[in-house]
Amino acid sequence: MLKEDVKDLLSFQSQLETDRTTWESAWEDVGTYILPHKMPIRYDDIPGTQRSQKDIYDSLPTLATMRLAAALNSLLTNPTSKWFTLAVDDPELNDNLDVRQWFEETTDIILRVLENSNFYAEVNEMYIDLVAYGTGVLYIEGSKKSGKELSFSARPIREVFLCEDAEGVIDTMVRKFKMTAKQMMEEFGEEAVSDKVKKEYDKNPETNFIVSHFVFPRKVFDPGKKDPKNMKYASVWVENESKHMIKDSGYVVFPYAVARWLKETGEKYGRGPGLMAMPDIKTLNAMAKTLLMAGERIANPALQVPDEGFGDVKAAPGSIIYYDATMKARIEPLLIGSNMPLTFDMLVQKREAISDAFYMNQLLLLDKRELTAEEVRARQQENARILAPTFGMLNYEFLAPLIDRIISILQISLDDNGDPILKDTPEQIKNKNMKLMFISPLAKSQRVHELQAVNSVLTVAGNLAQINPAVFDNIDLDQVIHIYADINGAPASMLRDQKLVTKIREGRAKAQAEQAQAAMAQQKAETIKEGSKGVQNLSKVMNQ
Repeated sequence: MLKEDVKDLLSFQSQLETDRTTWESAWEDVGTYILPHKMPIRYDDIPGTQRSQKDIYDSLPTLATMRLAAALNSLLTNPTSKWFTLAVDDPELNDNLDVRQWFEETTDIILRVLENSNFYAEVNEMYIDLVAYGTGVLYIEGSKKSGKELSFSARPIREVFLCEDAEGVIDTMVRKFKMTAKQMMEEFGEEAVSDKVKKEYDKNPETNFIVSHFVFPRKVFDPGKKDPKNMKYASVWVENESKHMIKDSGYVVFPYAVARWLKETGEKYGRGPGLMAMPDIKTLNAMAKTLLMAGERIANPALQVPDEGFGDVKAAPGSIIYYDATMKARIEPLLIGSNMPLTFDMLVQKREAISDAFYMNQLLLLDKRELTAEEVRARQQENARILAPTFGMLNYEFLAPLIDRIISILQISLDDNGDPILKDTPEQIKNKNMKLMFISPLAKSQRVHELQAVNSVLTVAGNLAQINPAVFDNIDLDQVIHIYADINGAPASMLRDQKLVTKIREGRAKAQAEQAQAAMAQQKAETIKEGSKGVQNLSKVMNQ
């Protein structure tokens, strides 16, 4: 267990840096061939340094990365729709009207706060890192800007060093990066920084300093106390060169949401499509370079020129070349035997392999206009099946911790009127385990088969009911409507509380019973009246 001691923390950081070196060469390749605009992984590079794009001869890997990242943003955290809701483990409490309304109001507040922040821009950057490198990191904190509650920051892979707990969950993060003296003074204040930072701030405020942010579980703390030193996670900021502790505080919830595309057993960093397709990407670029060279040789070939009888040979359009007309020799192109069709076919095959690695063929929507509604649903189901393992990993490692962190910040945040942003939790669920229910487009697609199964059963039951209506006694129609509402993400306020439904039905049954009794009484009275008339008529006949 780590201690809040600068010497121990920097020693731990050095160990993590050594452990991470095995990944850095692979990450450098990703930067070279996919994301040349990203800063190099090696930490001693000058800030702002970017790679040359001279090694990129085909932009497909870059475009595929951007497209898949955009698809994840749309499928998982779509800014135009509600992509999650809240629930507890108790189904009866979830059906309670007050609880459902609190869940819906809380969800709406969180979504509004996200729209009012830089979340959707930063999460897209995180998705790009996730697709290319296999690991994406998003830092979540309260905003210091007026009118905004939250601030998000996608942290590049070069900054982060990860450590897992016994269950493989990231619970320790070291973030090493550069800050200028001006930024440090604004962020931490004059009293917190070292004397060297203060001096540089006066002379050259743009001087860079290496700063590390350590976040790790505390070994000993009192959860009953609300001060930062007794929070679950320690937060320590350190100046590397001067070994000066800038700030020692804490977090209730881990402030970094870490997403990993695919993780091998025993590994701390993920493997994304960019990393896994790197052999094909390198081959594609080599083939594209060769094809360009071959095409250039054909379009602008070397010339075979006799060594006598010609003046200066110029290949520019419109050039005049003088030669001895008595000579039989002519200027001819040098044939090199290039097989352009074969080279191009090999290039196309390699591009298709890379497209498959980035799910481009599955996520391509350009031909959606030509598909029927049933074909669109089938494609959505196929996409959901293909992305299911990654989707499950992202739910567990990224989306759930993300919402937990957001709620922890909003619970202690106030609006412009000084009122809490989130309403108090209902008494019924204060000690219950709250969980997230994801209703993003991808989540809905994964549950389409449930609706199909329900529809199939209802269709069969409808057919059998023509023979024996009692067959519907086997189906709980109330549960059917709840299943439809749940899968389609219908608002909680749309469905009544089950107790209210029971009360309405009891009232309806009572009214129907009273109506039936009144009808029977009226019928009985009419029968008696008709009988009385019959007796009177009979008496008249007998008296005649």
